Amino acid sequence: MLITARRAIAAVSLVLLACCLAFAGWYWFSPHRALAAFADRTKTDREIARLYDRARLRGAFAQQMVRQVDSYPAPFTKAVILQILTNPRTVRALVIEPYGEWQFAAAEGLPPDLVIDDGPAGSMPRLLETTGDWAIAYEGLDAFVARGSDRPDDLSHAYRFERSGVGWTLVAIELNEPVR
Repeated sequence: MLITARRAIAAVSLVLLACCLAFAGWYWFSPHRALAAFADRTKTDREIARLYDRARLRGAFAQQMVRQVDSYPAPFTKAVILQILTNPRTVRALVIEPYGEWQFAAAEGLPPDLVIDDGPAGSMPRLLETTGDWAIAYEGLDAFVARGSDRPDDLSHAYRFERSGVGWTLVAIELNEPVR
């Protein structure tokens, strides 16, 4: 009877250890997987849109706008700018290029009727400033903030994710400069 009890305790201990290790692995590695999902070029716009909360992201961008944006004339009204900034192509570009200019990323989400093709002479070259190294600041078990770690914080956008089941949802992007 004593041997059986010891085996049961050992088995329970091993199961608890395995659970703890699995949780620790998820906790430390899942944020990097959440960020990498945006860089997966095989994902469609619809699949990218499932990785973030558009309404909350829109609200976060609205809070970062300078007051003058409220009075911009058509076609670039505040509503249109927010629509462009929360477009899946824009969000993808902002996440995979944490040092890039948000204006260039926003150009990825322009509606087709607003795109002006000036040809090679009028187009500006785009620098892809990406990172493979993220600094993750955990906020308990339910949130984290990621920044590119190979530049100072003031040169990198900050990305706030919140837990959604066993995955993560992007809820805010803090740009390194206001939306003008």
